[in-house]
Amino acid sequence: MKANKFAYPLLALMLATISICTLDAKEKYSIKPIPIPDGLSSQGVQSSIINAAIGRRWNIVSKKDNQVVINLTHRGYDSTLTFKIEKAQVKVLSDSWTTDKKGEKKKKKEPIGWIENIRKDIVVFMNRELYQ
Repeated sequence: MKANKFAYPLLALMLATISICTLDAKEKYSIKPIPIPDGLSSQGVQSSIINAAIGRRWNIVSKKDNQVVINLTHRGYDSTLTFKIEKAQVKVLSDSWTTDKKGEKKKKKEPIGWIENIRKDIVVFMNRELYQ
């Protein structure tokens, strides 16, 4: 039983690191969905997203029942991520741009490293919610 307690979070973390990003028809960058561990409530998922965002110094833009929107403007990027909580996964959409020194949006570009880091943190927080 204890092997499963640690095997599932490890498996989820490994899956989180293997993500594929694609552009959807609306020109928002779509990140591979984050699997939700069995038994974790929607509220637990939302809390995990918010804790990960705050830990990485992202701003919480909005929070609805099954959606969290965060933003970070830093180092020449203006990045907004939308997390849509579904039954077994969290869909992640990005609307991100490079910015000039005045902060004006210039070119659509995703801060892949930032997105991957927050994605990994969300998986960790979801497993903390589930197992603590």
